Amino acid sequence: MTFSRIAKAGAALACAGFALGASAAGTLSVDASTLLKAPPAAVWHTVGNFGDLNWHPVIASTEIIKGKAGHAGATRKLTTQDGAVIVEEELSQDNAHRKYAYRIVESPLPVTDYVSELEVTPEGKGSRVSWRSHFKAKEGVSDADAHDAIAGIYSAGFEALQKQFAPAGH
Repeated sequence: MTFSRIAKAGAALACAGFALGASAAGTLSVDASTLLKAPPAAVWHTVGNFGDLNWHPVIASTEIIKGKAGHAGATRKLTTQDGAVIVEEELSQDNAHRKYAYRIVESPLPVTDYVSELEVTPEGKGSRVSWRSHFKAKEGVSDADAHDAIAGIYSAGFEALQKQFAPAGH
């Protein structure tokens, strides 16, 4: 799955539970989650390493270019399947509560001021993965297009996790 296909696929997500949030200041948000039939520790082992986003189908490679993954200030360079480059900085990591926060430093995405948090929590006999962010649409980009691009990225990641953690025989 390529970065451009993900961005285009995002339009259908507003109907699938990815709420478009906005404030008076023009800040948008995406708050999405998925349930997995796997223990939180196993899911966190996959998604909790800031230095390895290769579980996401859009990402071809992850490279730490500054600092150490798991620590504030670490910077990663993501290369997508279609060659786009996204640079992100880790803001915090809390392994005890299975969450980390980061911001986009540079990217071709149609957003600015992007800050996000990824979290894994127990839910029933499995886990809930929550991915939330706030950002602004780049100049010349509609709020809906900016929202849909981010929601599409989250959706693709959740689909990959659903496949990875699907019970045997399903």
